[in-house]
Formats: sequence, C-alpha cells, structure tokens
Amino acid sequence: MTVGIEASDNLYQRINKMLPADATGAFLAIEAVVDQFQAQSPKWAAEVTVGAIAAIAIVLPFYNRLLLGISSTLQTGFIVLTFLLWSVWLSQVHIENLWPGSGNTVFPVLEIAVVIWTFLVSPIVSAIKPG
Repeated sequence: MTVGIEASDNLYQRINKMLPADATGAFLAIEAVVDQFQAQSPKWAAEVTVGAIAAIAIVLPFYNRLLLGISSTLQTGFIVLTFLLWSVWLSQVHIENLWPGSGNTVFPVLEIAVVIWTFLVSPIVSAIKPG
C-alpha cells in the first residue's frame, strides 16, 4: 500500500512509497481473469484490459488523496505515470489485438521508457517534499 512520504523516510522507504502496488495488484487480478477469455474473444479481452487501465488511472489520484491521505501532487502524478507505464507494458498482447501494428512502433519505445523510468526513480523521489 502506498502512503505519504515522511521526513524521516530513507531513500528505500521513499521509493517503496512511490510504487503503485495496490493499483498494480488490482490490475493484475483483472488481467488474470481477462486472460482466461483471450482465446475466445481477443478483442473483448483487449477492450476490458484497456478499460481497466483507464479506469484505474482515473480513480488512482482520488484513491491516493482521499483514502491514503497522500497530499503531494508530484507523488500522486509519479504513481499514476508509473502505473500507466507498467500496465501498458504488461498488456502488450491485448493492446496489439486492439490496435494491430502498434507493437512495431509503440512497444520498442515503451521498453526503452521502462528502463529510463527505472533510472529516474531515485532523483524524483529525492525531490519530493514530505507531507
């Protein structure tokens, strides 16, 4: 579960609080159910997957602020962007079924973005003010 960053948190605690584990867990649960229907209806599976990504990304800022008490816009933005990056990366098959040919251009760039994002975690976490 993600919570607000405190002044006493060390770098590892801050990084842990930046990862959207609860949102990613919910998405992976939906993805596991959808994968059962991939063979019967790939388009339906893709639509549900993309819909789940969009719904979670829309709800996530409100969830962070109202339920978890995260007041930092930078932290919330980072959590949402991290969720979007990883969920789209994990859903390559479904997205390719919905938008054929997207894998030739989007996914190589996405794979590079995942690596770059991983290296950006530490400087971004260090820049976030507690509270």
